[in-house]
Amino acid sequence: MKKRRTRQHIIEDLGMNHIERQFLLAGHSVQRIYRDYGYDANVFTYNNNGEVENGMILIQLKSSDKPKISEIHQAIEFSLSKRDLELWLMEREMMLLVFYDASLEKAYFVILQQYFRENRLTLQDVNKYIQIRINLSDELIPENIKEIQQIKNA
Repeated sequence: MKKRRTRQHIIEDLGMNHIERQFLLAGHSVQRIYRDYGYDANVFTYNNNGEVENGMILIQLKSSDKPKISEIHQAIEFSLSKRDLELWLMEREMMLLVFYDASLEKAYFVILQQYFRENRLTLQDVNKYIQIRINLSDELIPENIKEIQQIKNA
Protein backbone atom coordinates (compact mmCIF):
# COMPACT_ATOMS: atom_id res chain seq x y z
CA MET A 1 0.00 0.00 0.00
CA LYS A 2 1.33 3.43 -0.94
CA LYS A 3 1.51 6.34 1.46
CA ARG A 4 -1.50 8.60 1.13
CA ARG A 5 -2.21 12.25 1.67
CA THR A 6 -5.18 12.25 4.03
CA ARG A 7 -7.88 14.84 4.59
CA GLN A 8 -6.21 15.66 7.91
CA HIS A 9 -2.94 16.49 6.09
CA ILE A 10 -4.84 18.78 3.73
CA ILE A 11 -6.71 20.69 6.43
CA GLU A 12 -3.53 21.11 8.47
CA ASP A 13 -1.85 22.69 5.44
CA LEU A 14 -4.92 24.87 4.83
CA GLY A 15 -4.85 25.91 8.47
CA MET A 16 -1.20 26.94 8.32
CA ASN A 17 -1.83 28.79 5.07
CA HIS A 18 -4.71 30.65 6.77
CA ILE A 19 -2.52 31.58 9.77
CA GLU A 20 0.28 32.82 7.51
CA ARG A 21 -2.12 34.95 5.48
CA GLN A 22 -3.70 36.61 8.52
CA PHE A 23 -0.32 37.50 10.05
CA LEU A 24 1.01 38.72 6.69
CA LEU A 25 -2.07 40.93 6.26
CA ALA A 26 -1.31 42.37 9.72
CA GLY A 27 2.26 43.20 8.58
CA HIS A 28 4.18 40.41 10.32
CA SER A 29 6.18 37.40 9.17
CA VAL A 30 5.66 33.71 9.85
CA GLN A 31 8.30 31.02 9.86
CA ARG A 32 6.96 27.46 9.58
CA ILE A 33 8.60 24.78 11.66
CA TYR A 34 8.85 21.54 9.71
CA ARG A 35 10.20 19.30 12.45
CA ASP A 36 7.29 19.44 14.85
CA TYR A 37 8.37 19.14 18.46
CA GLY A 38 5.33 20.95 19.80
CA TYR A 39 5.48 24.08 17.66
CA ASP A 40 4.19 24.66 14.16
CA ALA A 41 5.37 28.23 13.53
CA ASN A 42 7.12 31.31 14.91
CA VAL A 43 5.78 34.80 14.26
CA PHE A 44 7.98 37.88 14.18
CA THR A 45 6.18 41.17 14.71
CA TYR A 46 7.07 44.63 13.44
CA ASN A 47 6.20 48.13 14.63
CA ASN A 48 4.54 50.82 12.49
CA ASN A 49 7.96 51.76 11.01
CA GLY A 50 8.56 48.17 9.90
CA GLU A 51 11.21 47.60 12.56
CA VAL A 52 11.39 44.13 14.08
CA GLU A 53 10.18 43.89 17.66
CA ASN A 54 11.80 41.85 20.43
CA GLY A 55 10.38 38.44 21.17
CA MET A 56 8.21 36.24 19.03
CA ILE A 57 4.94 34.39 19.11
CA LEU A 58 5.01 30.59 19.11
CA ILE A 59 2.11 28.83 17.40
CA GLN A 60 0.58 25.39 17.73
CA LEU A 61 -2.13 24.61 15.17
CA LYS A 62 -5.07 22.25 15.59
CA SER A 63 -7.34 21.63 12.58
CA SER A 64 -10.65 19.90 12.01
CA ASP A 65 -13.60 19.68 9.61
CA LYS A 66 -15.93 19.10 12.55
CA PRO A 67 -14.92 21.05 15.64
CA LYS A 68 -16.68 20.35 18.90
CA ILE A 69 -18.69 23.53 19.54
CA SER A 70 -20.16 24.38 22.92
CA GLU A 71 -23.33 26.34 22.17
CA ILE A 72 -23.60 27.35 25.83
CA HIS A 73 -20.09 28.84 25.90
CA GLN A 74 -19.94 29.87 22.21
CA ALA A 75 -16.56 28.20 22.03
CA ILE A 76 -14.63 25.41 20.39
CA GLU A 77 -13.66 22.71 22.86
CA PHE A 78 -10.71 20.37 22.56
CA SER A 79 -8.23 18.49 24.71
CA LEU A 80 -4.57 19.22 25.35
CA SER A 81 -2.12 16.77 26.84
CA LYS A 82 -0.20 17.49 30.00
CA ARG A 83 2.99 16.55 28.15
CA ASP A 84 2.46 19.39 25.65
CA LEU A 85 1.39 21.81 28.37
CA GLU A 86 4.59 21.12 30.32
CA LEU A 87 6.51 22.44 27.33
CA TRP A 88 4.25 25.34 26.37
CA LEU A 89 3.53 26.80 29.79
CA MET A 90 7.23 27.08 30.57
CA GLU A 91 7.82 29.26 27.50
CA ARG A 92 9.02 32.81 27.98
CA GLU A 93 7.55 33.68 24.61
CA MET A 94 3.82 33.97 23.98
CA MET A 95 2.27 30.59 23.15
CA LEU A 96 -0.67 30.91 20.77
CA LEU A 97 -2.96 27.95 20.19
CA VAL A 98 -4.84 28.28 16.92
CA PHE A 99 -7.79 26.11 15.95
CA TYR A 100 -8.61 26.04 12.23
CA ASP A 101 -12.20 25.15 11.31
CA ALA A 102 -11.79 23.86 7.76
CA SER A 103 -15.55 23.70 7.18
CA LEU A 104 -15.86 27.49 7.70
CA GLU A 105 -12.31 28.41 6.63
CA LYS A 106 -11.84 30.35 9.88
CA ALA A 107 -9.27 30.16 12.65
CA TYR A 108 -9.65 30.99 16.32
CA PHE A 109 -6.94 31.60 18.91
CA VAL A 110 -6.17 31.51 22.58
CA ILE A 111 -3.05 32.78 24.32
CA LEU A 112 -2.24 29.73 26.40
CA GLN A 113 -0.43 31.41 29.31
CA GLN A 114 -3.23 33.98 29.61
CA TYR A 115 -5.90 31.26 29.46
CA PHE A 116 -4.31 29.38 32.37
CA ARG A 117 -3.87 32.59 34.38
CA GLU A 118 -7.44 33.81 33.82
CA ASN A 119 -8.94 30.39 34.61
CA ARG A 120 -6.66 29.93 37.63
CA LEU A 121 -5.31 26.67 36.26
CA THR A 122 -1.91 25.11 36.90
CA LEU A 123 -0.17 22.01 35.59
CA GLN A 124 -1.03 20.33 38.89
CA ASP A 125 -4.72 20.63 37.88
CA VAL A 126 -4.07 18.45 34.82
CA ASN A 127 -3.98 14.66 35.03
CA LYS A 128 -3.22 13.47 31.45
CA TYR A 129 -5.46 15.82 29.46
CA ILE A 130 -7.42 19.01 29.98
CA GLN A 131 -10.38 20.32 28.00
CA ILE A 132 -10.01 23.95 26.97
CA ARG A 133 -12.26 26.39 25.12
CA ILE A 134 -11.45 28.92 22.43
CA ASN A 135 -14.10 31.61 22.17
CA LEU A 136 -15.70 31.95 18.75
CA SER A 137 -15.32 35.72 19.17
CA ASP A 138 -11.52 35.27 19.16
CA GLU A 139 -11.16 34.83 15.42
CA LEU A 140 -7.65 35.06 14.01
CA ILE A 141 -8.01 38.15 11.82
CA PRO A 142 -5.66 41.14 11.35
CA GLU A 143 -7.62 43.36 13.78
CA ASN A 144 -7.28 40.78 16.56
CA ILE A 145 -3.65 40.16 15.67
CA LYS A 146 -2.94 43.80 16.57
CA GLU A 147 -4.29 43.06 20.06
CA ILE A 148 -2.14 39.91 20.26
CA GLN A 149 0.88 42.03 19.32
CA GLN A 150 0.10 44.59 22.03
CA ILE A 151 -0.18 41.83 24.66
CA LYS A 152 3.13 40.32 23.48
CA ASN A 153 4.85 43.71 23.77
CA ALA A 154 3.38 44.63 27.18
